[in-house]
Amino acid sequence: KWAGTLAHGAAFLGSFLALSIATKVLLSGQGIAFVVPGVFPGILDFSFRLDGLAAFFFGLIALIALVSSLYGLSYQKHFYGTYSLENLGFFYNGLIASLLLVTLANQALFFLLVWECMSLTSYFLVIYEYRKKENIRAGFLYFLMTHIGTLFITLAFFLAYQATGSFDFDAWRASAGTIDPMLQTAILACVLIGFGIKAGIIPVHIWL
Repeated sequence: KWAGTLAHGAAFLGSFLALSIATKVLLSGQGIAFVVPGVFPGILDFSFRLDGLAAFFFGLIALIALVSSLYGLSYQKHFYGTYSLENLGFFYNGLIASLLLVTLANQALFFLLVWECMSLTSYFLVIYEYRKKENIRAGFLYFLMTHIGTLFITLAFFLAYQATGSFDFDAWRASAGTIDPMLQTAILACVLIGFGIKAGIIPVHIWL
């Protein structure tokens, strides 16, 4: 019980902090950007950017997580003595953190890293009630479809890298008008399929 309360309390506080940051950026109009050098500088850098558009989604995610965490304090009670609240709390906080990081990532490989964290934590939440066979089936279908989507997103990113010579999103923005139209179309197609699967857009919504 203490583990569940601590996990949802931490998620609530973290979401409140994220919402406050997003609100400040939106009201001030001043974005935040910084880079933490990774193990492979120039290839995998932990590059963060919170501009107006990112702040909108960052704040929206934080707001939903805020009220969900508050609701979760009582919702989790029916799992007492049946399932591990430590696992629920760990993957729930991991999902919120990775969702927020997805909106902040400003480098392709860093984005894919946190995108995969988001996919895996949500998968373990889907199968949390593992004694129900339908949850395991739903988890398998979700795992399969989300990684097909990731494959297309990865392909789009590597096509963009081929065109620009960089994994940095800022370099992609600067080069947007110079990329060959055919390559742009291929990148757009891969992006639409990849993110479309994750978003559950018809006709790739079957995992929902």
